[in-house]
Amino acid sequence: VSIKCNECHDNFDCNLNGVCNESTGKCVCDEDDKMVYFGTHCEVKLENQCRTIIGERYNDVWSVDTTSFLDGTLDWTEESAPFQEYSRPVYTYVKGLPEGQAPEEGDSFSLIYSGSRWFRLVLKESQDMYASEFWQWMTANYHAFWSRAYEPGVTTLVSEPTKGSTPVGVDFYHAGERGSQFGPFGALYPAQMKNLTGVS
Repeated sequence: VSIKCNECHDNFDCNLNGVCNESTGKCVCDEDDKMVYFGTHCEVKLENQCRTIIGERYNDVWSVDTTSFLDGTLDWTEESAPFQEYSRPVYTYVKGLPEGQAPEEGDSFSLIYSGSRWFRLVLKESQDMYASEFWQWMTANYHAFWSRAYEPGVTTLVSEPTKGSTPVGVDFYHAGERGSQFGPFGALYPAQMKNLTGVS
């Protein structure tokens, strides 16, 4: 375990991926047409080619440029930057999952980083005007325990532990039956093609 101060004192504290504003002690992260950096110390990078990702099994499409809410598509600007949790972008399901796997009408899915794993959360009725406001707040203020993410039916996929900037190349598991012999998500079944998992 390592601890680092949240304030910056020079550009090295921003990993040379941004500029330290010495009056506020905060990094202003770089952004260009190929890459954008997130995090207190600009330590997380999001390449443009990873703003939209495609699932291995169903070719399902997920994007940081789309929200699960009524206000639709985001402009890629500082004023409306993508939702972030733990300095990682939040991915929203766009299309591609087969019937039975896709969200129910009015619902949506989000891939959210929890600090050590990526969760696929079911956002119930996120297209409803009032529920949409609730989910916007919950997504912006997400915490695995505050959001009851361990409850059945809330998290339907969970990744292996990772420190990666995006969920690309990370193994995912379906959350299965519960019981004292399992971890907090219950039995975990590989979601990769042919039920394979990578080697860490």
